[in-house]
Order: sequence, then structure tokens, then C-alpha cells
Amino acid sequence: MTVALVRYDAARQALAEASRVDEVKEIHDQATALLAYARQRDDVEMAQWVAEIRLRAEMRIGELSRDLEKAPPGPPAKKIPSGAPRYLSKTDTLKAAGITLDQASRAERIAEPKARKAVEQYLAEQIEKKKAPTLEGALRVAQQVTRPPKPPRPAGESYRRAKAYLKALYAFEKAAQRAETWAGQDDGFPLQSCREIQAIHARLGAVLERIDALVQKCITF
Repeated sequence: MTVALVRYDAARQALAEASRVDEVKEIHDQATALLAYARQRDDVEMAQWVAEIRLRAEMRIGELSRDLEKAPPGPPAKKIPSGAPRYLSKTDTLKAAGITLDQASRAERIAEPKARKAVEQYLAEQIEKKKAPTLEGALRVAQQVTRPPKPPRPAGESYRRAKAYLKALYAFEKAAQRAETWAGQDDGFPLQSCREIQAIHARLGAVLERIDALVQKCITF
């Protein structure tokens, strides 16, 4: 068994046994320092397994961060009774470990149960390619499986017609608003506004009929 493998197994074991965010943060920081050292030496093998340990530490931070309690509602107590245990909120605990809320949020995203399988697959692919995994790469694959799917978009001509009809309705509404503004003025109602309203109104009946037909199709879909 090589020295690198011994160190890798020891780091994985330490992560598995760590139960506090400050313990995991210490492993993460050590891995970050070792990664910089490995890159200075152009040690690709070392950089790869150290980067994996660092990413796994970030995942572990996310797991522990999700379980931390948030601060209770209301103002903090002005005086803590003597002998009472001091309450630490999630923010306090993370701050004491040197972790910002933004860092914790990013770690939580790759530690979500839905994302865990995708992140593990990303790690395996990077190892096979002999590349160092990164938090940015893990976040990218995690987002692909956790973000809500986009609603299906109507296809073809119906979609284009619907957009055109909505645009016409928007134009009619803006013209009507301008007409109402001018109607309240003492110098009379502009002829240009009248013509604009009449021109749009001539198209509006057919537009509404077609929109009603599309709505019925949506209802029966």
C-alpha cells in the first residue's frame, strides 16, 4: 500500500468520524494546503486525491450544516443565567468554525440527498480522467438534478400565435392607458389616440376568438 493511499484512507476515516463542523473544516483546510503544495510540485496523483478529500469535506460540512438549528425567533436574551448552557445558533456555530453562510449554502447544495448520487458520479468520472474534482463542478451537476424542470412549451405555430396575441393585447392596454390620460386633460382628446384605439380594436375581436380557442385546447390537453 502506497503512502498516498494510506493518507487517503486516513483522511476518509477522519471525515467519517468527524461530527462537528469545526472538525470537518480543519480537514478541509489541511486538504486545501496540501492541494496547493501538490500543484507546486506538479504531483498530479496527489492533487487528485487531495482535491477529492477537500470536496468530500465540503459535502460533510453541508450535511452537518443542514442539521444545525437556526436562531430562535425573537430578540436574544440580555442575560444568560449562571450555570446555563450557552446557546449557539447555526450562524454562530458556522462563524466559530470559520465558515460563512454562503459557503455553508453551497456545501448544503451538494450534500442534498437528490444530488449526492450525481456528485459521487462526478467524482468517479474525474478520478477516471485523472483530473482534480472541484466544488464548482459538483455544484453544476447538483443543480442539474435538483432544479425544478421547466414547464413544457407549446410547440410550433400555436406558440407563436399565442405570443403574437398577447403582444397585441399588451399594445391595446398601453394605448388605452394613454387615451385615459389624455381624456382627463382640458385640451381635448387627441385624434391620434382615437385612431390608434380604433386600429387595435378592429383586430381585437379576432384576436380574442383565437385566444379562446387556444384556451379551450389547453383545458382539454
